[in-house]
Amino acid sequence: NASEDTTFTNAINLTGNFTGNVAITYTFYQSPTGVTFSVANGFGTIQPIQDWYGTSIANVTATYNGKDYASSNQFTITYISVNDPPRLLQNISNISMDVNEDESFDLSYYYSEVEGETLRYAGADTTHIDVGVDSVNGLVDLFPDANWTGTESTYFYANDSSNQTTKSNLVYIIVGSDEDGIEIPESANVAPQIISKTPASSSVTMD
Repeated sequence: NASEDTTFTNAINLTGNFTGNVAITYTFYQSPTGVTFSVANGFGTIQPIQDWYGTSIANVTATYNGKDYASSNQFTITYISVNDPPRLLQNISNISMDVNEDESFDLSYYYSEVEGETLRYAGADTTHIDVGVDSVNGLVDLFPDANWTGTESTYFYANDSSNQTTKSNLVYIIVGSDEDGIEIPESANVAPQIISKTPASSSVTMD
């Protein structure tokens, strides 16, 4: 037994369990389908389909020169369900804004929850930009200081009912344009991080 999404590398010693002609290929059978099976250097690796859990009955058949064959005994592969943290579906793009203008976007578009738990959302203010996040529906409102131009960055968060939190990539917010002397950063989006609990920052709120 194993938790979902666990890969067993070199789990089955195929050459040690089958003997015969060296021109051998292996076929993996299972019901129901829940894992993928790959062979390298005489060993079989089992990798589950993402988020799959349950029990699959499987066996391996060895074929020699395409005609002779031998089958292993049946064996079970069991994966146990685990509670996954919120999943960031795609990186949040950098945001460009005009001076003295507000901007809004829907944070819920970027997150999903595998188990169907209710998500709550948050964001962190920057020095010159008020980042307002509706924790229930994920609507984000950005309010820069009056007449301010510049570039700042922030993170956004999604939290599930099991108190697992996923932090977004770093998002740059650009107010103004290069005509205002603003240095437009190159894309600095990085992979999202999964953290164990809601960030303990005074500028992050989770109503």
